[in-house]
Formats: sequence, C-alpha cells, structure tokens
Amino acid sequence: STSINAGAVWSPNRHFDISADYFRVVMKNQVLDLNIDSVLRDEADCRPDGNGDTLQDPTSPTCLDAIARVDQYASGSRAGDIEGAQVMPINIARETTDGIDVAAHLRFDAGRIGHFELGASYTYVFNHTIEQYPRDPVINKLAFDSDYYIPRDTGTAYITSSLPRFSTTLTGRRTGKLPNDDEDRY
Repeated sequence: STSINAGAVWSPNRHFDISADYFRVVMKNQVLDLNIDSVLRDEADCRPDGNGDTLQDPTSPTCLDAIARVDQYASGSRAGDIEGAQVMPINIARETTDGIDVAAHLRFDAGRIGHFELGASYTYVFNHTIEQYPRDPVINKLAFDSDYYIPRDTGTAYITSSLPRFSTTLTGRRTGKLPNDDEDRY
C-alpha cells in the first residue's frame, strides 16, 4: 500500500493544542475475505433471468469469478439449484481512501476539585472506493447502495476529571449516517 499523510499541530501553550491531518491510502493486492452471501448475490446478478437479462455484465471479472465459485446441479429434478460454493480469500485490485482528521485538547487545573482534560476529534472521509478485480467497475463504498456499511464521518469528545487517587472519563461518539436496510437511502 501507499500512504500519504500531512498535518499540522498548533499548541500556543502546554494547556491547549489543535491538529489537522490529511490522509490518502491506496492499497493494491490486499487480501479480502469473501463471504458466501456476496458470492451468491454476485452469481445470481450475473446469471440471466427468465427474460435473458442480467443485473451485472456476465463477462466482468466479478461475474466470471462468482459463476466459477458456485456449483449448480446440471441435471435431474434439482437442475439449476445450487450444489455448493467455494469461498476463499482473494487479492483485490485496488482500494483507495482519503480524508481529514481534526483534533483539539484542552487541559487545566481546577485546584482542589482536580485536573480536567477535554478533547474532541473528527474524521471526514472524502472518498473511499474499491475495485475488486482489474477492469471491474469502481465502487464508491460511501454510497448508500454499495453493499458497504461505513460512515463518511465520525466524531468523539471526552472529558476527564483526575484527582490524585481517582480519575473518571465521560466519552461521547457520533457516527455519520448509514444506509437503511433496503439500501435505497440513508
């Protein structure tokens, strides 16, 4: 994989700092564990329906692989039914993601009631794409209908209170929107 990271930190004093980072990661030939559900969905989308239509191009690398992995009964009363499927890891062609991370921290002493630290961080992903096989369509993993459930953005905030023999932290997390179960909107 190839990774590019660039960032800056501003800390005007020892009690406060803020940082911003840009990241871009390109992964090639990474191992992807296929799951049976995805293989069977791809295989079904690549085979013609009663009208001879398919949802995916049957000559695409994904279709050729899915059809080769799924065995069907060739004859008899179960002709066309699934007999079995081989699912094993593959090397995907390419996956790319880029985005920003921003964080801030504030620390202060409150005398007898203790030491406090507040912090917040936020990540926003500009793009996250995957191409399973060379010449396959590039899939936007952030799209609601992509079969991937990853948020575009996440955020975390916390406050920590510390005394000499005791400390406690309260943390809150926010996850960006995810597709609904029908994968037709967020």
